Amino acid sequence: MPQLAPKIPNISINADVDQFIDPAFYQPFSQVKQLLPMINLAIELTEHPAAHWIATTKLVTAAASFNQFGMRVILDDVGSGDNQLERVQLLNPYVHEYKFAIQNFRPASTLEDILPKLAYWHSLAQKNHKALTIEGIESVTDIALLSRYKIDMLQGYFLGRPEYLPAQH
Repeated sequence: MPQLAPKIPNISINADVDQFIDPAFYQPFSQVKQLLPMINLAIELTEHPAAHWIATTKLVTAAASFNQFGMRVILDDVGSGDNQLERVQLLNPYVHEYKFAIQNFRPASTLEDILPKLAYWHSLAQKNHKALTIEGIESVTDIALLSRYKIDMLQGYFLGRPEYLPAQH
């Protein structure tokens, strides 16, 4: 049986859409989850475009399969690249978390300029009962500006590693 340090309760794997929908990629996770039942495994669907057109049924099948294996499905960088509202709505029944990457809008915009986009995704996460992570935290000022939102986790260079917000957990 694989051994991981006891301090590693969560493992997230980023997958581009071509990987995400490939049965040769997602089916082995059934065995991985059985071997590591105490680890919270997540698959993060990135916003990168596919190499070719992908049928929506393949996206849904893959997301449903990850759920069936006991894995969390996360939509990475919502509002960026291909992870726009249409994909979010399609996969919402299988998604556990949205990640909003403020770094994708910098340096062209200040955090104040990005807040309306964040407010939209924050509202959608609450409406759909999804966890919300904000990526790209670079300063104490960022944290102060984000304090009005109910956010489950912050990530960024400033923090060094993902941080669950104590008020939420």
